[in-house]
Amino acid sequence: MSSGLVGDRGSSSRSLGERVSSLRSLGERDELLSQTSTMSLGNGSFISVGGKYHHHRRRRSPTQRRLLKVVAAVFVCGVVLALMFKNAMESKVGELGPWAVRGFSTAGPHFKSPSALWEAGAQAPFPTGSWWLNAVIDKGTGAVPATPYQILCDSRGVLISYSVRRRVASRDAQVDEFGIDWLATTMTVGSSAADVAAEVARRVDEQQRAAGDYVAAADAIAATADGGVSHSGRRLSSRSHLGAVMRYDTGLSVAMVKGSPAVTLELDDDAAVSSALVLAPGADSGGRVRNATRVSPVAWVVTLSDDSRWVVVVGGSEFSDETTTISSSSSLVAVDEAVVVRGASFARVAAVPTNASIDGFVSRCPTTYARGGDVRIVDKATYALEWDVRRDPSCPDFSGLALAHHLDLKTAKKNGERVASGFESAKGPMYWMSGDAWTFREDLPDVSFHHRGYAVTDVARRKIISAQAKRDALSLKAHATRQAKEGSYGAVYFEGKELARLARLALVCMHVEAECADLALRFLEKRYERVISRAELFGLDSSWGGIVALEGYKGDPFANFGNALYSDHHFHYGYYAYAGAVLCKYRPFWGRRWARRIRELVLDFANPFDDGAVKFRDPRFPVARHKDWYDSHSWATGVVTYATGKSQESSSEAVHAYHAVALLGDALRDPALRDWGRLLMATEIRGAQRYWHMHPDEGIYSEVFAANRMAGSVSGAAVSAATWFGSNPEFVTGIQVLPVLTGLTDYLFKPNFVCEQLPVLERALGRRTPQVAEAWRGVILAEVAVAEPKQAWDEACLLDQNLFDDGNSKANLLHWIASRFADNSTSSCDGDFDLHDQNDQDYDDLPSDITGVDPSCAANLACVAFGLEGFCCPQNDGYVFGCCPVLKSP
Repeated sequence: MSSGLVGDRGSSSRSLGERVSSLRSLGERDELLSQTSTMSLGNGSFISVGGKYHHHRRRRSPTQRRLLKVVAAVFVCGVVLALMFKNAMESKVGELGPWAVRGFSTAGPHFKSPSALWEAGAQAPFPTGSWWLNAVIDKGTGAVPATPYQILCDSRGVLISYSVRRRVASRDAQVDEFGIDWLATTMTVGSSAADVAAEVARRVDEQQRAAGDYVAAADAIAATADGGVSHSGRRLSSRSHLGAVMRYDTGLSVAMVKGSPAVTLELDDDAAVSSALVLAPGADSGGRVRNATRVSPVAWVVTLSDDSRWVVVVGGSEFSDETTTISSSSSLVAVDEAVVVRGASFARVAAVPTNASIDGFVSRCPTTYARGGDVRIVDKATYALEWDVRRDPSCPDFSGLALAHHLDLKTAKKNGERVASGFESAKGPMYWMSGDAWTFREDLPDVSFHHRGYAVTDVARRKIISAQAKRDALSLKAHATRQAKEGSYGAVYFEGKELARLARLALVCMHVEAECADLALRFLEKRYERVISRAELFGLDSSWGGIVALEGYKGDPFANFGNALYSDHHFHYGYYAYAGAVLCKYRPFWGRRWARRIRELVLDFANPFDDGAVKFRDPRFPVARHKDWYDSHSWATGVVTYATGKSQESSSEAVHAYHAVALLGDALRDPALRDWGRLLMATEIRGAQRYWHMHPDEGIYSEVFAANRMAGSVSGAAVSAATWFGSNPEFVTGIQVLPVLTGLTDYLFKPNFVCEQLPVLERALGRRTPQVAEAWRGVILAEVAVAEPKQAWDEACLLDQNLFDDGNSKANLLHWIASRFADNSTSSCDGDFDLHDQNDQDYDDLPSDITGVDPSCAANLACVAFGLEGFCCPQNDGYVFGCCPVLKSP
């Protein structure tokens, strides 16, 4: 074929049509066209003639060439930026870009600084949620519930109480009241135990003659502060998750340890030589020693004048890091007024439980003991309580006391003997468990945004939920309610609930394929950013170590439910964590922008152990601020002293907080963070099911109290059927249910428990005066749905969408209930239940106002359980505490 057809650089301006037209005949033209085709190539053409391709190139003007260069540069930049954005979206929250907002600003000095009772050199972060915190806050005047004892350290010395002997129980509460069984102190007079005993007797006699009446030995000794008796100087010498040791300037120390069968008192080397340990009976145990009998080379059984029996073990004049050598030179002298020990490095005081043998303690190496202990995460589902043991080489085996939930765990059988000890605690019977490390393995919950329980298979119900979800999204919008508005009491908490409600609604929209998820997420983005960007809302406190609500710095430390005092952080920040997890999942750029602040809120209450498993750990915060690893649940109260120790009201909000941590790990594709949250969640569920969900036949609590079926608040030495805002049954139950979430509520509530509680719920929901508010009714129906989904669904459909709890929506409730239907089952409970039964007879004994109610806290057992003192029903200013036995209108 002629080269002229494909042309050259000089003839390329002629078109292919012109070249074909120049052929001599039509036949030749048709033949050529049949063999010719073109294929575009951007800057020219491939021309195929006779099946062969040739490149036909067009000339471009300088302007065109410049434009092409610009387009190419823009294209390359776009590809690079797209790859960067993709990598950014797939990276974890800690890998932040330059657009990320900085963390919260540092707050000023805390209005309540850590006291001088902490160990020398102590600095933030402090474990503000630790169960032994009473010993170091507010001058250390609160007793420490070191299960099964309560221990109070003050200027008199160490006060020891086996308070279960003074248990008071009613339908309102169960309280193990602190009473002085023993005062432990030191005296430097005399050169022998007999000399000190004689001096003690003289002082008691002197005080009794001055009073003209009977004086308990402990009171008489405490009243004579001369002669080396005063113990005003003290501070911690060590602390850990499982215990703390308080040391006095006189050389006397006491180990406050969970699960210890005895209270251990130690004397340092100088004190062991120069001082005698004096154990004086308190007024609550009769104030006198009746007799003492030696039962082994190191143990005596002492009977007090109230007939209570105690074992006193003495020994040790030589200590090494882990061992104790028993000294034959130590001696014990018992007189009517006291037990005096001389020449020993330690003494252990143990109650002999009613109907229990002394062998239970004496035969289990009583000279080997724990001074505390820590927690070790073995793997994602396993943790170990590792005791700090001081060992007697002649009898080295360590035994401690376990609670009921410890025996539930699969690996508990590997932890040595598990037999009843006879000891009782505020959480029921205790059991012997041996070994320096107790290992427990949990079944971790399945936490994800697409949890198996989300499925709603019924088409009709899906349509109802979808329509409701659209209505809820439009009505909620991005505006705060009155409770969540800036300056309102508890605004931090209520704002968090409303953010979580929007986040949950977005997920419901997704799972029923309603066209409202994007709308809910847009509202959530806007509102969350408006809150988290406020400079005056949260601040970093470097005094204690945490993120606090700054409203508490403005004159009312209990603003936001005591957040600035480190109370309820997991409740509050758990809602922000949940909403943040949803945004990090579905709006990752937004999540990365606010990553630092979300992370600070989460790690404030869920900081992991420093074992390298979880990448994002913050050394400014304590480990798992609120968690009690021995009790398997959290304590909500912060740096405030309560007579009954730490407490927690809402078990479900605690579970929710850790569920949110796991979800955040899922959103960030961080399996270690997800598993850490799952372990925290699993342990919290176990504690809630054992100590909030009550079965009268289990023997955890007294039968009269357990008849409530649900505890309102659990304290270190008490449990109540009330909340801080009221004792109505719907309050007590509702605060243990909210927030309602698939993947949370289904793990927390077992159908058999719900069936047992239904009669209580039936009476409450059918009450005429005052009627149960719609918001609380919706929460209660969520629990009912676990066992009776049909009744719950029918009732929920009638609820007003505008009257729901600020952490719930009608679409969410309907979705939750619909997910409870399985194979068209209708009921898992025996008997008929009518949620409309108008019956008030069970509430006839509860007044609707405070008229006739004794205003003193001491006269209202539920208020005693909260550790309140003075007047509460009402207070002097007329305020009525929720623990007062009054049915409150919604």
